[in-house]
Amino acid sequence: MTRSTFFFDPPFTTSGVTASLAKTAKPVYGVLGFVIFITLTLVTIGVGLVAQPLVVSLLGAESPWVTSLTVFVTFLPLWVFFLIFTIRNRRHGSGLTSRGVGRFLLGVVVGIALVWMIMLTLVLFFGGRFTFNAQAFAAPAFWPVAVVSLLVFYVQGSGEEFMFRSMMARFLARRFSAVTIVIVTAAAFSAVHFSNGMKQPLVFLYTFVIGLLLGLLAVTSNSLWLVLGLHGVYNWATGYLTSIFLQAPADPAIAPLATSVAGGVAIVVVVIVLQVTKPGWHREKAAVAPERTPARADEPVVA
Repeated sequence: MTRSTFFFDPPFTTSGVTASLAKTAKPVYGVLGFVIFITLTLVTIGVGLVAQPLVVSLLGAESPWVTSLTVFVTFLPLWVFFLIFTIRNRRHGSGLTSRGVGRFLLGVVVGIALVWMIMLTLVLFFGGRFTFNAQAFAAPAFWPVAVVSLLVFYVQGSGEEFMFRSMMARFLARRFSAVTIVIVTAAAFSAVHFSNGMKQPLVFLYTFVIGLLLGLLAVTSNSLWLVLGLHGVYNWATGYLTSIFLQAPADPAIAPLATSVAGGVAIVVVVIVLQVTKPGWHREKAAVAPERTPARADEPVVA
């Protein structure tokens, strides 16, 4: 059986617990797939709007745990759905292909490198300065909050990757090329962030650029593991690494611009690597696998 080079194969199915069910399961495309995606998006945004004042009322506005607990509560329903779906589909239905640990760790390395690229961009072009904030580093609450925040940001990042680079991407996979899928999912990813309280044009720009990078890596790595590793540590490091090692410019609008620049450089690097290693990748459709057909005795099966 000839398979697509992208992680959209095998198809996004409603079942898949056994091989026999997987053969007959219908893909979640069309109206059903669209309704599921929109419903999950709206539920996540709605829970976030309710969670913020609830957590503040329980912990107080000055508590260092407010942001972590709010993010966790917001993305918990989506993550539960993600786990249930993954278990029912034996990993592959959600894009969690094999060799996960290595790709996840590579994503962590790429995410940290991206944050250092952003800090370097701020220093070289926007008046930032490398420093060491010993006071923040030595604060009693720093490490407990940092560790919990890292776990929470992985809950958030994996939820967003499931929404956009798994579920939405599969909804588009039958009809569109890899480039179209990357652009559309990045635009949706950016629009959700823009509508969720961060309504500045530069925020839309930098989340779109980061979405392009995540989409490129997810589609062309044949797995979600790489972007799961990248997304969580990126969200965490932009808060914690920058607070320790960077004196940022006074203008808060500069950081999204620097992120867009650094993310754009990373995208160019990824595209150059793809052009060398996978020529024609941008024209290939992330098609679902064809039906299984018996192989002739003289014809080898391509896995």
